[in-house]
Amino acid sequence: ATKEAAEQSARQAEVLAARREKYAAAAGDAAVGQVVVKAALAPGQTMKFCSICRVKGHGSRYSEVLLRRPDWQLIPSQKWFVDDAHNQYHCPHGNRLVDFCDEMHFSRMAMYLKGRQCLENKARLGLLVAGRNLMPDTFYIRDMKWVDGLHPIDEAGDVLPWFVKEAEGNEGSFVECCEKASDCMTLARPGANFVVQQHVKDQLLYEGRKFHLRCHVLITC
Repeated sequence: ATKEAAEQSARQAEVLAARREKYAAAAGDAAVGQVVVKAALAPGQTMKFCSICRVKGHGSRYSEVLLRRPDWQLIPSQKWFVDDAHNQYHCPHGNRLVDFCDEMHFSRMAMYLKGRQCLENKARLGLLVAGRNLMPDTFYIRDMKWVDGLHPIDEAGDVLPWFVKEAEGNEGSFVECCEKASDCMTLARPGANFVVQQHVKDQLLYEGRKFHLRCHVLITC
């Protein structure tokens, strides 16, 4: 997980550096990282600003798409604070409020809806749909212990693998696989929450391959 976070941070830093160089070059002698107007706006258009603050999730991707538009501009990020777990947080330069930011404290646009955690957190989602035949039988690990003492059992002749997924993980950041139910706990980590599911039988395939559907909804008001 630490390696993946470092790689993601490095990728975002590369994106930021490339965009800053691009804008600085367009402005001639302007210093890298300064706010630079990309082009003359059409009558009635106003410049909008976004910032990439290295928050896990899809926020940085949304910013990259917005920056392809002529009326959107990048505000560099800076260090904000470090929490008790030594995680470094970032904010838009000057702690300013911008039109869109992956750090929601500084974004005028809301990327999330109230109650979203029940859909994003795999453990909460499993409890939400329990008994509705919408998900495979699901077991939960919390801090290296099976929740409520319920755990999967090895069965003779069982050839389907088991998956251990970090409940708060995103973009496949922590998904491990093992052959036996009894091996699942060995893939968990102290202080973290996991969901455990067995590979489904008779799975739905698209052109012979696994697939998933993701729906993005934009609500304007």
